[in-house]
Amino acid sequence: MQQSYESREAARVLGVDEIASLYEEGKPADTLMNVVALIASRFNTDVCSTYLLEPDRSNLVMAATVGLHPRCIGTLRMPLHEGLAGLVAEHVMPVAVPDARNHPRFKYFKESGEEEYRSFLGVPLIDRGVLQGVLVVQTKEARTFGDEEIQ
Repeated sequence: MQQSYESREAARVLGVDEIASLYEEGKPADTLMNVVALIASRFNTDVCSTYLLEPDRSNLVMAATVGLHPRCIGTLRMPLHEGLAGLVAEHVMPVAVPDARNHPRFKYFKESGEEEYRSFLGVPLIDRGVLQGVLVVQTKEARTFGDEEIQ
């Protein structure tokens, strides 16, 4: 029997208790890695990454990833006016693109290993009304993300 739409959506929602248990398991960097791994699994994506704003708020820096090269954590930086993650941060709005390589704001970071990924969904990470970064999921196949996934 096919899983109902509601139960699939409910399975994607991360409970506060679930995130709290991830937090209790380790340091903040470990927690962030656990969260991106959980999101990639729940949303059935090949990649999940977080990019956090640097203190001067002019660049995003990769803080955690599942699916891209881990050596980019802490070293891959992009100005807010570049790339699709930068577009999310600039407008503080989600961006969903079925084939990111064809988007005018797409920026390829060779060191990340992202050349095989097509779809892109980025959402702003906001704490107390202030943008803190961007959460990105990507897939190898072109994928149109639905409104429910974006929320």
